[in-house]
Amino acid sequence: MNPMHAAAGLAAILAMITASGPTEAAPATQKQCKGPITTFGQHKGVSKARQIALNAWVDQVTAAHGASWTDVHKAKVQMNDCTKIAGGWSCQFRAQPCIITGTLGEHAPGTKPARPVPLGARRVD
Repeated sequence: MNPMHAAAGLAAILAMITASGPTEAAPATQKQCKGPITTFGQHKGVSKARQIALNAWVDQVTAAHGASWTDVHKAKVQMNDCTKIAGGWSCQFRAQPCIITGTLGEHAPGTKPARPVPLGARRVD
């Protein structure tokens, strides 16, 4: 191969790369959290009381920050306790809603997400 042709080819390739501009690196993902939200649930059964507290948390987070913040598995859970009371159970759920940056969906504040799977349970689709 003629060295002049090789040099011209290389110059053409470099010109195309330079003309297309610099490539941007993907931003690093980072966990971003809001302040903690505490909710309660009461029912005669402990599982139902816990689910009521969790659903109330999702509703409050959705209203305040949007449905993209309601993933309990991304949240920093600070309390998920139940106490036996007269006639049933009272459960308290406290967590900071979090997202992983770069994954914020299209859910605006006030929109409804799908109901969460209780902590420790598996989703069945």
